Amino acid sequence: MPESRSKHPLVWIDCEMTGLDLSKDTVMSLCCFVTDAQLNLLDDKGYEAVIHHTQEQLDAMGEWCTNQHGKTGLTAQCLASDKDAETVSKELLEYIQRYCPERKKALLAGNTVHADRAFLVQQPYTPVMKWLHHRILDVSAIKEAAKRWAPVEILKKSPGKQGLHEARADILESIEEARYYRRVFFQNGAEPKAEAEESTAEVDGDAHASIIGDREVKPKEITQEVGAAKAQTTVQSLEAEGFGATSGKPNLDRNGGNRDLAS
Repeated sequence: MPESRSKHPLVWIDCEMTGLDLSKDTVMSLCCFVTDAQLNLLDDKGYEAVIHHTQEQLDAMGEWCTNQHGKTGLTAQCLASDKDAETVSKELLEYIQRYCPERKKALLAGNTVHADRAFLVQQPYTPVMKWLHHRILDVSAIKEAAKRWAPVEILKKSPGKQGLHEARADILESIEEARYYRRVFFQNGAEPKAEAEESTAEVDGDAHASIIGDREVKPKEITQEVGAAKAQTTVQSLEAEGFGATSGKPNLDRNGGNRDLAS
């Protein structure tokens, strides 16, 4: 079936880690912002936390992380922090639920966000990922498509990145980059106009059932019911205007050009 417009929010998360080895490395800091589907911030403060690490854990970092996190001050912040990963996971989930009260609706978003997700699906962050949809919105994927298929002029105007490797700065840059690609690729450079509310039911890929009236139905049945209702309304309107069987004109049921009314 055709895709429907999604109005669900996006949860933007960036993590700084001691490395990229899932078997031994850990999240040092993270920052989260939530936007609506049109990339408007729902809260301009966001959630940010630094997780406590011992000197021994930090001494085990590779050369790049040792230099980078030492330069930004993150290493010192981890030593001074009194928050453990369990506390941060709980606070992060509470922050997300404040703006995304429906489970499995909001998508995780960011740049190369699959790498962040790889750490966040592990304990103690697992409940956070279980609250979000299984799909992700990766700005890097749009960027890579642009580098291959977009006009050079568009590439030249794409937002610059500071490469600070600081969670807050990085995730805000990702949101700004997404806004640019949204404008040039999906809006033809124009600002979006307000859309009328759609009467079609949005069915997510992982939906199991919803409620119509007082009974539970499967996604396919929702589509059939909504489609049938629209078709009945259309048929009644046409008959009222003299296009029904009583008018002496071709009946809609036999009119091949209108067979898609109930689809």
